[in-house]
Amino acid sequence: MVSASKSTWDLPLVYLLDIRDVLLARHYARYIRDIQPDGPYLLGGWSFGGVTATEVARLLLEQGHEVRPVVLLDGRAPEQMAHQLAGLTEFLDSWEPYLAAVPRLLATPDLGDDDIEASGVPVALARTMLSLDEHSIHRSLLTAPHARAVARAHIHAMRHHRPAALTVPVIVVRAADQPDVFGNDPLLGWRDLATAGITAHEALGDHFSMPRSPNVSSLATWLSSVLAGRGIEGG
Repeated sequence: MVSASKSTWDLPLVYLLDIRDVLLARHYARYIRDIQPDGPYLLGGWSFGGVTATEVARLLLEQGHEVRPVVLLDGRAPEQMAHQLAGLTEFLDSWEPYLAAVPRLLATPDLGDDDIEASGVPVALARTMLSLDEHSIHRSLLTAPHARAVARAHIHAMRHHRPAALTVPVIVVRAADQPDVFGNDPLLGWRDLATAGITAHEALGDHFSMPRSPNVSSLATWLSSVLAGRGIEGG
């Protein structure tokens, strides 16, 4: 998100949208201060990056800097995220013995059951995998070893992370299309942690399409309006 002391969106920005691990918070806090030594700062993050953004905010506050609202783009609180992603670990574990055969299955989706069995992959599992949307997180986890490693690290971090209360306002943006397992909490588990106030907004799309075109346009328009109402102008 853009630093709050800048008056236009085309000046130097600091993005926290693709953060891999909450332990990177100190690195990002240093990086932000290298770019802009003094606040106020506006921070935000998508998905797991939302947790990191809250940690960066806490570190900057401890250093005596002003932090404006923290914007969480479909980023759940650690406890809620760890609980709801427990099934993802089980999913990865169930596929681990068969991952070597995944590239061939994807390259030849019209394989018959006999060919699938010959590859060593249970037919039911193979059919499930082939039915996954090419952009789904489950499919990417099956085809990219680094993605599986990142996912496991994220889940481990969420299970062991105990965030402190946030003493700055929080804006939660929740994707409208949510898997049933995630429930209907509009504040994504942050209610008790956001002691300085919290507001919620529902944005078009699911977790992955919300920050992408075409949905991102309406999200950007809404967010710019909200920030302008708080005295944070965007040029």
